[in-house]
Amino acid sequence: MGQRRLLLVLCCMAFLRSAVVYSQSESGPGVAVRIENATDKVFESVVIGFPSQREDYGSIPAGEASVYRSVARAYRYAYAEIKIDGETLVLRPIDYVGESLLRPGRYTYRITLNPKSTSRDNRIFLDLVVDK
Repeated sequence: MGQRRLLLVLCCMAFLRSAVVYSQSESGPGVAVRIENATDKVFESVVIGFPSQREDYGSIPAGEASVYRSVARAYRYAYAEIKIDGETLVLRPIDYVGESLLRPGRYTYRITLNPKSTSRDNRIFLDLVVDK
């Protein structure tokens, strides 16, 4: 009876270990992203769409950054909805083909605007900054 119990415990431990490794390989624990408003405009609201969640970062003053938010999975760019002067600007990634998930760490999406654009759909520039 003792050997069966030991075998069961070892099997459970192996399963749990593989589940932890899998979750960490998907950006998993330890990925935090904040938003930097690198413009001279107030961001009235900022919503970022990550592959498995949406985060509402709220209002971000000009030249300021939000707090970090933990995310399950993130890439070097993301879907973004930013409201400025009552107008909602949108950045829509087509897909993430060829992209790798971000490794655990702290990151900033630095947002700037394309002053030459007349469309709300290509006015946002998003640059990834790896924070220390």
